[in-house]
Amino acid sequence: MVNFALLDNLKIKSKLVALFLAVLAGFVVLGVTYWLEAKANNTAGNRSAAFVEYESLSNQAQNNYLKMRKYEADFALNISGDSGQTYNDAPLENHKKLTLELEQIMFELTSSAEKVDLFSQDVAVNSEQADTEDYVRNLVEQASDVTANYKDSFSDIVKFQRLVGFTETDGLRNIANKNIDQLDKSVARTADSTLAAYMQLMRESQGRILRSTDLTEAYEGLKQASNNFKNYLAVSDTTADERINMSTYID
Repeated sequence: MVNFALLDNLKIKSKLVALFLAVLAGFVVLGVTYWLEAKANNTAGNRSAAFVEYESLSNQAQNNYLKMRKYEADFALNISGDSGQTYNDAPLENHKKLTLELEQIMFELTSSAEKVDLFSQDVAVNSEQADTEDYVRNLVEQASDVTANYKDSFSDIVKFQRLVGFTETDGLRNIANKNIDQLDKSVARTADSTLAAYMQLMRESQGRILRSTDLTEAYEGLKQASNNFKNYLAVSDTTADERINMSTYID
């Protein structure tokens, strides 16, 4: 309890000093309280901003990936000829653009995940939560690895398809079409109905290869049809020159 008698014995100056110190102490307490509250509010705001940023980047990554898969499907449909449209590079170019954008998003998402993990550790209340250190960042890194693997795999598909040919008039498809067209003309000159029937089977087998997901089975059909053609050709009434030409085209 304050001793008022002692205060009465103090000089005015001393009383003023005591009063000033009391007021100063009050301001110090008030300032510290405000600073702690402001710091807590700032931390809460930063934590909220970190989670909002992470959620936004996650949504961007998911939307970007869905668009990539769409253009991947468009590209596959485009090169198959099933779309009934003339081939164009738009799906492939859009896919490449989205792939680069996704890589950038994943880079930003990794940084955002580190912030989320840091704030999550600040509010951990038990050992089980503490064990989740860098949990979100690890998830994002795994997703980034999957993205990189997908990019490499799709790039390999495009390289292979470029070798095969995006259309009927380029790549190996162009070479195959020229040979089978020459074979067709040779068969027409012979007017042999059996050779024409085998020729039709080879055409059908070629079409199945272009449409099939099981290339091994589709190719076996073409190989069988071509062997039957060559076996019959060897005993047919066609001239020696025609047999040589047709065997060359088939091979």
